[in-house]
Amino acid sequence: MMDCRDCPDPGMCCRYLELPLARELTHDERNWVNLHQHASMPDSQTIHFNTSCIALKDGRCTIYDMTLRPQMCSTWPDRPEEQTPQGCLYRKQEVTV
Repeated sequence: MMDCRDCPDPGMCCRYLELPLARELTHDERNWVNLHQHASMPDSQTIHFNTSCIALKDGRCTIYDMTLRPQMCSTWPDRPEEQTPQGCLYRKQEVTV
């Protein structure tokens, strides 16, 4: 299990969100997304928003041990090589058996 206390930038994974799309956007729709200040598209089927979680304070989750914390916060990232920001320890983790 990864220990995020060693993270070089605590909370970096909580300062954005990415949503997979059910379909690929048209060229016009991609242009519309890119005209929004805190939104971008890293690929044709994902929208990325630069926005911080309101539970993040000083790089730490204030609802970490509470039932209010979404399940996806504890299971993320399920695809670290694709989902984690540069510098995240999940990218550097080696799987040992």
